[in-house]
This record gives sequence, C-alpha cells and structure tokens, in this order.
Amino acid sequence: MIHILGEAGMNLRRWAANSTTLYEAWKRANIDCRKTSEESGVQLKILGIIWDNVNDNLNFDIRQFEKLKNFMKADICHSYQILKNHGIPDERIILLMTDDIANKGENLTPGIVINHPNGNDVYKGVPKDYTGEDVTPKNFMAVLKGDEKTLASARSGKV
Repeated sequence: MIHILGEAGMNLRRWAANSTTLYEAWKRANIDCRKTSEESGVQLKILGIIWDNVNDNLNFDIRQFEKLKNFMKADICHSYQILKNHGIPDERIILLMTDDIANKGENLTPGIVINHPNGNDVYKGVPKDYTGEDVTPKNFMAVLKGDEKTLASARSGKV
C-alpha cells in the first residue's frame, strides 16, 4: 500500500480507522496508528481531506478545492499512468475528465500535463472516455451502474 500510494505522490504515514476492533488489533501488532484527531491534537486527514473518524464525517473546504482543482485534474491522468504501469488494460479503466488543462492558455507546456515539479507528462496516451459536458454526476452513476442506455450518446459509452 505504501509503495502504490507513493507512486501517486501520496505519503502514507500512519494508519487510521473508525473501527475500535481494528484499532486495537493494530496497537497489539505495534502498527503506527491514531484512534482520533483529539488524541494527537492534529487533524486526521485522508487523501488530504479532514476526517472526523469518531463521527465518520469528512470536512472539506471548497475554497481549497478551487486552488487545487488543476492539480487534481492532473492527478487523474497520473492515476491512469499508474494503473497502466501495473498492467491494467484500457478496457478495464474508465476515465472521466473535463480535459480542460492540457491546452489551456495558462498551461506553459501546451498539450503536456505535469502533476508535480520536474515530473513527466502524465497526459500522453490517456484515453478520454468521457470529457467536457459528458462528465456529469448522472453519467458517473450510469458508468458505475452499467447503464449503457443513459450513456448511448456520450463519447465512449464504456461502463
């Protein structure tokens, strides 16, 4: 898990759960974990989102999202590259992305998407199953449900 998340630029430092049974098992196995944010005085975050694991609530500041949205879009491409590098075939990957950063005027490297300093192009070869206006909550749910009828007019129709 540490290796795979590391390839995505995520640093797994400590385990956390909202299961007291799992927490106790980790403690017995001497695995570094935190029961709650209150124990350490530091907010518990999962993939950068604040998690209150006692009440099982995620707290997200939408202003942070606005600042990070282009990086997150680039991470979609990077995630695809990781899956491909681990041998997952394209027919098993469905990509929904607005596809609006590679050729955006403010991109200093048109046609290239880099998701971290000195990184490689993560955009090259990315299949675009659903882009632009096809990226909607309705289509996302249709993909998950295998609803080909709803997606008949969308780009790939892949479910």
